[in-house]
Amino acid sequence: MNWDAIVIGLGGVGSSALHAFARRGLRVLGLEARGIAHALGSSHGQTRLWRRGYYEHPDYVPLVDAALRGWRALEAETGARLVEPVELLQIGPPSGSLVQGTRRSAAEHGVAVEELEAREVQRRYRGALRVPDGMQALSERGAHLLWVERCVATAVAAAERAGARVQSDAEVRSWRAEGAGFAVETTRGTEHSGALAIAAGPWAGTLLRELGAKLDVRRKPVFWFEREAGAAPLPALFVEQEDASSYYAFPLPGGALAKAAEHSGGDPVADPSRVARDELPHDRAGVRAFLERIAPGWRGVEAGFEVCLYTLSPDGHFFVDRHPEHARLAFAAGLSGHGFKFSPALGELLAGLALGESQVARPPFLALR
Repeated sequence: MNWDAIVIGLGGVGSSALHAFARRGLRVLGLEARGIAHALGSSHGQTRLWRRGYYEHPDYVPLVDAALRGWRALEAETGARLVEPVELLQIGPPSGSLVQGTRRSAAEHGVAVEELEAREVQRRYRGALRVPDGMQALSERGAHLLWVERCVATAVAAAERAGARVQSDAEVRSWRAEGAGFAVETTRGTEHSGALAIAAGPWAGTLLRELGAKLDVRRKPVFWFEREAGAAPLPALFVEQEDASSYYAFPLPGGALAKAAEHSGGDPVADPSRVARDELPHDRAGVRAFLERIAPGWRGVEAGFEVCLYTLSPDGHFFVDRHPEHARLAFAAGLSGHGFKFSPALGELLAGLALGESQVARPPFLALR
């Protein structure tokens, strides 16, 4: 069948792109190699953090604001609860990239960030959190948690209600330019479209190999821990340590469990379809040491384990652009472990780029490079 557009990959960004095409009244097909909201890529794990104090670069702040508007619009359209308010506490060396970058974004965009002394953190959280000597704490009370799988499933369902079609278990083998459009070969057959959007997460490197973009896939062990008996409820945490390694711990709403993992590091992955999904002997030590040092309130019983995949660009910034040889092909890749929160904004951007909409303004720092 001939479609106006095809979206390859229905994780966070792809599901949002599918919805964006469908809202335009187009005949759009979404292709997902596995099931909707599956746990084998990068768009799973219960929660993601939305924040405005964006240490990576101030230019992300307008984009993350647009994304929150998109999540709120999806909630209003569907009645789903996708976003939960949470306090975020970021801790790091005063001269480190986390503290300096957060201060810069806060100053440029008027982000409400409170600087806390170690003794105030100790008092506020009754000893369940520690700020080591020489470290600075920054509190952002306007942060949010996103329910990941619910976000993906809700965006796909909304797209289908708007007329989109979805094929699950349809792994893409290849795509090619064909006339004025594209042919996409899957394990279920060949589909044709006038526009194409690729948001394939860890598999993007294979589908976009000819672009030469360096994409480094990493295996990320993720743990859930119970809160220590009697410990105070804790905020979401993001911590840069003195050696530049970074860790996070996000409480689930209700406060009984927290998700914790190392944001830096990770084992290199040669084939995203062949990843060790069980816990390995070296997976736990760094996370346990982080919790013991910073968040002893979360060092209780291990309550769950999962593996997430990061797809890193060389500089940690996204690739969101048109294909240099095919103007109606747009792609998002290399989201580097901090892309999910942007999904509504990036999905809208992908659709606009693939359709050649003149009003679409892609932030320059997202260009293929």
